[in-house]
Amino acid sequence: MKHLLILISILLLSSPVIGNNHKGETLYLWGTSYFDSEWNEFGDKKIHPVYKGDVKNGVPNGQGTLTFPDGSTFIGEYKDGLPNGQGTTNYTFGEKYVGEWKDGMKHGQGKVISPDGDKWVGEFKEGDYHGLGTYTWSDGRKYVGEFKDGKPWNGTSYHNNGNPKYIYVNGKPSSPVIGNNHKGETLYGWGGKYPDYKWMEFGDKDTQPVFKGQVKNGEPNGFGILILTDGGKYVGEWKDGKSHGQGTYTYGKGEWEGDKYVGEHKDGKSHGQGTYTFTDGDKYVGEFRNGEKNGQGTYTSSNGDKYVGEHKDGESHGQGIQTFGKGEWEGDKYVGEHKDGKSHGQGTYTWSKGDKYVGEHKDGKRNGQGELTLSHGGKYLGEWEDGERNGQGTWTSPDGSKYVGEWKEDEKWNGTFFDKDGNISKKFVNGKIQE
Repeated sequence: MKHLLILISILLLSSPVIGNNHKGETLYLWGTSYFDSEWNEFGDKKIHPVYKGDVKNGVPNGQGTLTFPDGSTFIGEYKDGLPNGQGTTNYTFGEKYVGEWKDGMKHGQGKVISPDGDKWVGEFKEGDYHGLGTYTWSDGRKYVGEFKDGKPWNGTSYHNNGNPKYIYVNGKPSSPVIGNNHKGETLYGWGGKYPDYKWMEFGDKDTQPVFKGQVKNGEPNGFGILILTDGGKYVGEWKDGKSHGQGTYTYGKGEWEGDKYVGEHKDGKSHGQGTYTFTDGDKYVGEFRNGEKNGQGTYTSSNGDKYVGEHKDGESHGQGIQTFGKGEWEGDKYVGEHKDGKSHGQGTYTWSKGDKYVGEHKDGKRNGQGELTLSHGGKYLGEWEDGERNGQGTWTSPDGSKYVGEWKEDEKWNGTFFDKDGNISKKFVNGKIQE
């Protein structure tokens, strides 16, 4: 019994989110919903939802868990008192949601599993299915395509045997898309590579790409599905024989196997707003042009690295913010100009320990004029080359003493040391101290 009491005492003292620990607190939600309620430090768990986690300004901010009186839970990220970011809800009636939230509502990429086994994997907007995704019924039926305001919009529904059933265009279901029906046909891509095919009504599905969907003038036009011989697939809108409009492209065997692009297309290439998800967990959300990342976007790596800013021809290029995740530079941040995927031009690099560099960069390194301020108070102002102090510069120590002169390969070379009163204390000549 004595050992049991000691163990309980240790657990109570070491709990990370209970009581006054700055990493977390306990709050109670008073009201009928997130949007017309207030958070208090007192309440009754039998009638008030209970929050345990990070708190700022008296409301949930950061990671936390909300438990409702009926046992339902939300576990995830909060901002200003509302779910924002990644989170998971488990309802006692059997439904589960895993995905992104914004201002207290499902918003972004996510997955819902209903109590009867139905499942939606795709995009949400303000709590509704909205965007591209797949809805699968428990009996095997399936809808693949676009939802709008919680309803099928542009896509194809399938029987549980895999055969297409209906095609939806702007929310209206039409005739089946297989065979000679005017609403859809089967075509085969001959010659060249995607998207430069010549479309025919005959072919071999084992050796040629197969299109099933709407056809006009002998080419895919409207909504349809293309299955490639390497296992790749495009589901979405077409124009004049090429993917054009909203659609999802999943890569088959090869260098990018399993990668997926969801978004706008033009002339057979990703073009416009879209999301590219890599099999290793990396993700890019933003603008594309001619099949490459071009324009504003956010690239998030599986290790937590994140770049938010401008892109050109697939690389970070222009103004942007690079934040580093797990690894050697965890917690560091660079804000400024980029070129060809590297820091290049004016920018500010801040280390997690508090050091800061403000100045010029070239090919990912400090180059040109810049100022380095260390967390302990030391400061260097001057020239840099390949990440090292090279050229003319001034080092000021925390005590006020100063070195003024030339640097070479990060070492003092030819210059003068001054004490804190401005008196000459020593000199450097070719890297050696001259008293």
